Amino acid sequence: GQKATRKLLLERGANINARDEYGDAPLSRVIKHQYRQTPLLRAAIYGYEAIVRRLLDEGVDVNEKDGYRQTALLGAAMYGHEAVVKLLLEEGADISSCDIWGETPLSEAKKGRHKAVVNLLL
Repeated sequence: GQKATRKLLLERGANINARDEYGDAPLSRVIKHQYRQTPLLRAAIYGYEAIVRRLLDEGVDVNEKDGYRQTALLGAAMYGHEAVVKLLLEEGADISSCDIWGETPLSEAKKGRHKAVVNLLL
């Protein structure tokens, strides 16, 4: 099925970095479809600082929101990833942005008792 199709496409030289009409690469579409999160948010949630940096260097909007209006800053704050929070703030992330439940990066950091992140956001 899908695995064989992917293998065939790659063997035939398919461009894995090609963009669709929305500007998304194939991996971005998979992440958005399967997890309903943006690649930047997903990387921030897991604390993958190097990937967050790379996505931002590639021109991804630091304040990009998923279907629940969650941003990478909110995700990083929720899980206490201090280095990612610091990077996102340096890149101009909006600390006042809130998701559909009214949560902000600060409220999520407080709920998680991530004191270092709370201090960065104050």
